[in-house]
Order: sequence, then structure tokens, then C-alpha cells
Amino acid sequence: MVALKTPIQILLCADEGYIHQSFVVALSVLKHMQQDRALTVHFVYCHDATKSGAYSIAAYCDQLSKTYPSCTFNIIEFDVTSMFHGENRLHISAATLARLIPTRWLSGKVLYLDADLVVLDDVAPLFDTDLAGKLMGVVRSYDLMFYARKARYKEKKTKFYRHAETILGADHAEDYFNAGVLLLDLDAWAARDVDAKLAARNYGQDLHLRDQDVLNQVALGDVKFLHGRWNAIKGWAFLKRAGADVPYRDEWEGCYKAPAIAHFAGRKKPWQYRNFNWFRPYYKWIKLYRAYWNELVVVMAGTGASLKDKV
Repeated sequence: MVALKTPIQILLCADEGYIHQSFVVALSVLKHMQQDRALTVHFVYCHDATKSGAYSIAAYCDQLSKTYPSCTFNIIEFDVTSMFHGENRLHISAATLARLIPTRWLSGKVLYLDADLVVLDDVAPLFDTDLAGKLMGVVRSYDLMFYARKARYKEKKTKFYRHAETILGADHAEDYFNAGVLLLDLDAWAARDVDAKLAARNYGQDLHLRDQDVLNQVALGDVKFLHGRWNAIKGWAFLKRAGADVPYRDEWEGCYKAPAIAHFAGRKKPWQYRNFNWFRPYYKWIKLYRAYWNELVVVMAGTGASLKDKV
């Protein structure tokens, strides 16, 4: 008898302004999934007091379930003020804070995805990665690889490289990772009480990237580094012309040509019409994201849900 594969769990977190974006991510996952693999999408809806987006979320889930019956949606409401408040929250969004406490709702292995990315390949191989007891699987920050080479040759260090040294120490700066794609072992998180450690931290002005900095500090030495194609940020394109001696080249080799997840990190997003050509090498992935966005607008028409316009 063939053993059944573990159902894939996806975690999405969004507040009122990112509901449509999060379901674009969900749609991109579903479009590339194998038909014989069960999938559960956990959608954490984050709010302070009002719940005006709750109906829209249920409508999205209902419509997508009709097309993808193998997918189960689990809606979780999270009042951010119940755990984060005052000085330790500052101006961090509720959705960002929610990903810091996943064991409040879930267990086992879970794949967390940011709302500003598009999945381009089946995530099953990523989900099935053996984490060997580590807290999570992550992708090393792309720009640090390029700047690490400069630092090793005694060239001037960039502001971001110096920031990574401040957060993790000079000996571990090159282990700084981007938190937009996280393959989480929540059983390991629970055993190490990571949620409590993250919730208790002060996300102050000295932490430039706030939650990402804290995640890096808490998980230092307890992560498995994944191939860069699972979190390909636009800057990867610049690395293709870098020398063969760039550190950790094996972790990003080829991801520019065949990314599995294109992550639009930074201020400019693919749903911003005037910025559709802001980075030409990644235009085809931006175009695909926008196609999924518009497909969702059509699917949701007539549901009464709060909708975005086509882009």
C-alpha cells in the first residue's frame, strides 16, 4: 500500500487592505498544485476591532472551493490587540504580527507566504523538504550574497550588510534571511516556545526591518537554508553577472531563469498600475501576477464581496 502524503498546509495572513492580494497568492498556489495532493489554506484575518472584511474572505473561499475542491480553506480571525499593543507593536501591521505566533492556531509543518508574491511551480517539493529538526526553512537574503563578496575582498560594506552585522553579529551576517517565505516546523516552534519569545520582543526603531530582524535573531543557527528559487526577489537578477566566487552561489544558481516563487519585495508592487514596468527582467512574472489578480476579480463578480478593480 502506498503511503498517503501529508496534506500541504499554507498560511496566509492579511488585514483589510491585503485580502485580494492574499487570495492571488492562494490562486497561484492552486494553479500549480498536483491534483492528488490535499491542501489546506489557513487564512488569518487580522483586525483591531472591526470585522468588515470577514464576509469578503468567506466569499473568496467559497468561490475558489468550487473550482478547486481538493483545497480546504480555514478562516481564522485574529484581534491583534489581544497580544500586541503599545510600544512593542509600533506601526507594524496586524498581518505581519500574526505570522509571529502561528502555534496559536496551527501545528505540524506549515508553509507561510507573504501577500506580495506569486507562486510559479508546485510547492509540494518545498513543503516536503526535511528540516531535520530546525525551526524553519528559509532563503538567504539575496543582496547579502553579493555584498558578502565585496566585504570579503575588503571593499566597502553596504548599509544593509552593516545592518545584518548589527542584528546577527559580524560572524553570522551572511545568514540573514528574508521572511517572505517560511517553511515552518511548528512542533519545533512549540517545543522551543518561539511564539512567546517573539511576542515578548520590543519591535523598536533600532530594528530597521522590525519583525524580520527579530525572526533572524530568535532563529539564528536553527534554520535550514533553501534554494533561492523558492523566494526569488528582483535583485537576484543582478547576481547572474556576479563572479563565480560569490558566496553561497549554489543556493541561488539558476533561480533567475526558473524561479518557483517570485517575491515582489520592496515598495513597488505589481498591482500598482503605473509601476507595471518597474523592473523589466521580472516583467513576465508581474504580468502573470496581474493576470491572476484580474481572474479573481472576474470570479468574485456578483458575490457582493468588497472587490478590487482590474489592473
